[in-house]
Amino acid sequence: MPHGGRRPGRRYCCGTGPGHGNRVDGRISPRPNARPAGGHLPAAPPRRTFGALRMVDLAPDAALVQLRIMCGAIGTQVPLWTQGAGGNVSVKAAGRLYIKASGQRLDGVDGPTTYAALPVAPLRAQVAELAGQMAVQGRTPTAEAIYATALTEHRDATLGRPSMESGMHALLPGRYVAHFHALSAVLMGHHELLQPGYVRALCAAQGVVADFVPATLPGLQQLVVAHEYG
Repeated sequence: MPHGGRRPGRRYCCGTGPGHGNRVDGRISPRPNARPAGGHLPAAPPRRTFGALRMVDLAPDAALVQLRIMCGAIGTQVPLWTQGAGGNVSVKAAGRLYIKASGQRLDGVDGPTTYAALPVAPLRAQVAELAGQMAVQGRTPTAEAIYATALTEHRDATLGRPSMESGMHALLPGRYVAHFHALSAVLMGHHELLQPGYVRALCAAQGVVADFVPATLPGLQQLVVAHEYG
């Protein structure tokens, strides 16, 4: 979990094993009346925190503003929260999933090619079915190809290319999903392997719920974990 980001009642998810990261169903506050202009998202305010973003229905413009703020809040915390182009952030609004585009740095999300958009319901239904099949049959090249094709078919072609993690973001029920590789979460995940239950107990004493999930590769294997733990 990010340094300074612990809040009672929040759920933090830390991976265990190589390549693990963390997911925070966090909340932030966008600038009032902010609107995209000229195809670019407005700059986030100087002070960006996961404060008190209300879980209300969002218009697409508002969702894009919030996506920009979330990406900036996380992406500028280098290297403690994020490194390179790793991690991803998404917002669900008006039946669509808005997510950082593949290969894009979090602190560079601005114009239309830096984020992707996909319909939540059909993508969620398809990836949930694939994840269920893989849980029984195992990972197969055919299933991976079907998943990659689904992302291509469902994406908005006028925007950026969605990453292989998009299905995981679609499956998770929260409106806001922030998946990044905070060093503190990496260390906690490693400690959980060495001494199971210890970090959970420390977090619980502070009113924080911490979950630990196995490390997975992006793609269908990640979807199986999201399907099981989401």
